[in-house]
Amino acid sequence: MVSVYAGTVGWGVWRSDDLGESWRFAFEGLNVECRIWSLSWHPQEPGVVWAGSDRGLLKQFPDGHAKRVPSPADDLQVWALAQAPRDPRVLIVGTNPGHLFRSDDGGGSWRELPIDLVDECLIGKPRITRIRFDPFDDDALWASAEIDAVHHSRDGGKLGDAARKDSSSPTFTTSPSSRKTAGASCWRPLRSVCISRKTMAPAGNGSGWTRRGSTPVASSRAPI
Repeated sequence: MVSVYAGTVGWGVWRSDDLGESWRFAFEGLNVECRIWSLSWHPQEPGVVWAGSDRGLLKQFPDGHAKRVPSPADDLQVWALAQAPRDPRVLIVGTNPGHLFRSDDGGGSWRELPIDLVDECLIGKPRITRIRFDPFDDDALWASAEIDAVHHSRDGGKLGDAARKDSSSPTFTTSPSSRKTAGASCWRPLRSVCISRKTMAPAGNGSGWTRRGSTPVASSRAPI
């Protein structure tokens, strides 16, 4: 059986066991009236589903029941959530306002990860919108922040690099010295990034960017 989960704005998480023909509330035992910003599932933990909400971090167990998992994001909106490809106990959580937190024991303990975000932006405080693990390297992470930059770490989030969109230019600033956190490594290539209706792709080793057409939307929140 294949189960499909959908997070909603105001009505919690829904579940379908017949490929969308019918739906029912998931995360049994929790108040359904919440906003769901992110979902995560890992093949090594069948039936376990994590959800990022406006009430912190939620976890559903294989029997369908769920609980709220205490974390530093309890009073924040959890907009982004990711699990390491080879270890489902490694969780990275991104919030609004923008913070990153990591757990190596399935949510039992947490530590905040350093990320260099702007103090203010057009929407107020920047927020973490998406987190992605490198499928071949669990220590390599990508995180997008609105409105700030795409951030990259090669050491599990302890340190990271960032490419910031210059306020007067539609291109990224990718100089290693422009947005580099002390001690962090240099950028590696990214497939493509959409900024202000311009799709940018890495040139050569990723040290520069070239324009790749236009998109119908004004901004992009997610590296893929």
